[in-house]
Amino acid sequence: MTKLRNFVLSLTFLPGLVAADELRNVNAGVTPYACTDSGAQYLLAFDPHPRRLAWGAFGGGPKKGETASETALRELREETNCVFSEAFLGQLVLKGPSKSGSYYNFVAEVPYVTKDHIKERRACRDVERFNWQWVSHDSLIKGLQSDASDPRVEVVSRPGHTVRIWSGAAKSLRTAMKAGYLPLGDPCR
Repeated sequence: MTKLRNFVLSLTFLPGLVAADELRNVNAGVTPYACTDSGAQYLLAFDPHPRRLAWGAFGGGPKKGETASETALRELREETNCVFSEAFLGQLVLKGPSKSGSYYNFVAEVPYVTKDHIKERRACRDVERFNWQWVSHDSLIKGLQSDASDPRVEVVSRPGHTVRIWSGAAKSLRTAMKAGYLPLGDPCR
């Protein structure tokens, strides 16, 4: 038991890997993906913040006393226009987190929902994102493996059309990739 405890504690000190259960009042988010007939697709949304103005996953700052996973799940719900119920999110299996600067990123499988369904009117507060896009696993990994600080990725709904991932989001996704939470191989195959 002591060896296992020491191994778990040592994970906290590996770059990009952290223990999530003790983290409170930190910035956190989720990179959601869905398994489809064509493999994994990752949901991104446009972030209208003046310093970003590009696409990324979902996350933000904590409310008082929240753990990293609570912050990540709340932000995912809010920033996807409450398309995922609180009950569903309470059962969601989070992989991670990886740490990029002061931001903690989880990766999680969610059911596929259409962009039109996400943007339907709901009684949802704090919806800070819009123009949700699904991108294929291959396109996301290819973009993240490029040298671009703000890589472009192709959207599934419009072949040939790309969106730009803002640099902070790309850095966080690359950290999750290095930590193994965002695998190089398609997690749905």
